[in-house]
Amino acid sequence: MRLSFSLLSALIAVAAAGGPGRPSLARRDNATCKCLPGEGCWPEAARWTGLRQAVQGRLYSVVPAGAVCFPSFNNVSTADAAKCTSVKANWTNPNWM
Repeated sequence: MRLSFSLLSALIAVAAAGGPGRPSLARRDNATCKCLPGEGCWPEAARWTGLRQAVQGRLYSVVPAGAVCFPSFNNVSTADAAKCTSVKANWTNPNWM
């Protein structure tokens, strides 16, 4: 079963809104336009589990291509000098992206 874009959008909106008695994901400051992992507004693991179940397991964690240029991403070691060189060489290539 494939979820329609509108259904998926609705599920994400419900998850972001929090529902009765749950905190909203809305930013309380204007530092950035979105909530980032490690910030107080980022959903707890149980909320991600609920969303993953709502979309029948089709929720995936993505590691950005540029993570290899940094020591870690989401507390996982990602540094790789050779891969970082390749990322930097291809960063502006739309076909690579």
